[in-house]
Amino acid sequence: MQRNLRKLAKRIVANREKLPSPVYNWLRATYRKGGKLLSPRTPSEFNDAHYLQTNPNIDYRKLTPYDHFRKVGHTDLRSPNPDFDIVWYLQNYGHTFDVSKIDPFSHYLKRGKSRGNTPHPPRKVKFSNSSSHRVI
Repeated sequence: MQRNLRKLAKRIVANREKLPSPVYNWLRATYRKGGKLLSPRTPSEFNDAHYLQTNPNIDYRKLTPYDHFRKVGHTDLRSPNPDFDIVWYLQNYGHTFDVSKIDPFSHYLKRGKSRGNTPHPPRKVKFSNSSSHRVI
């Protein structure tokens, strides 16, 4: 698996023009550190590309995006992926866990998901007379 990730990183770094700058810079920096693209404990629900694009000012050379989120990102209410609204989750489920000990995203992954907690507000769907629908 790690060998495949290294090959993928090499190909991505070679095709720089196809990637947004923060993502390319992070991949280049992590590839230089030994080819580890993701921390072994990074959950699949965490979106590195989204986090880097929405937070271009973080220093990705010292911390992986997930480590940055765990240390300071959740206190700044930064989004770990496009489908997780950290403010909404805190407003609706913050009373069910100790916010000073666990961040909302970790709570969702460990307990909230299995309890049926939703990571974002409900999305409105408009139906028309035709068979198609669109999300608002």
